[in-house]
Amino acid sequence: MSNNEFSDVIANRQANIQNKIEKENVALISPQYHAERISAFLRNAVSNINPENTPEIILEELMKILNSVPIAIGQGFSEKLQNINSYKQEGEIWSVVSDEWNASLKKEAAIAKREEQILNEVQSEAENEAPAQRPERRAVGDHPGPSTRQIRKAKAQLRQSDS
Repeated sequence: MSNNEFSDVIANRQANIQNKIEKENVALISPQYHAERISAFLRNAVSNINPENTPEIILEELMKILNSVPIAIGQGFSEKLQNINSYKQEGEIWSVVSDEWNASLKKEAAIAKREEQILNEVQSEAENEAPAQRPERRAVGDHPGPSTRQIRKAKAQLRQSDS
């Protein structure tokens, strides 16, 4: 999977999560959603009433159903809010993944740029190589440039590219 493909996967996941949050928000404020939910609740509750019971028992069961309607309404809101919070947490996770991925891409680009600079320095030094002289003294804390390891690696790359 290339860098762009993974970036696209992250962006798609974030967009999907955002769509889910929007759908939950629409359902949360939709009277239609709550009406259907309460209708289904009432149909289910009434179907559980035994018609062979005495009228007093049936009346008592209907009162229990009516008393439980506010709880059922509250559960609808709670359910949607929990879903929204869950999706937001998932979105935050993907946001962190995206940030980390972008940081790693920047770091890789910086490393590649530095290696290219070293390669160019080694190539230009090879072309302008002066006879051996005593090195000039440098100021304290002044870095002398690429390390021997970096120079050897760059020279090997040049030899491979010339072959």
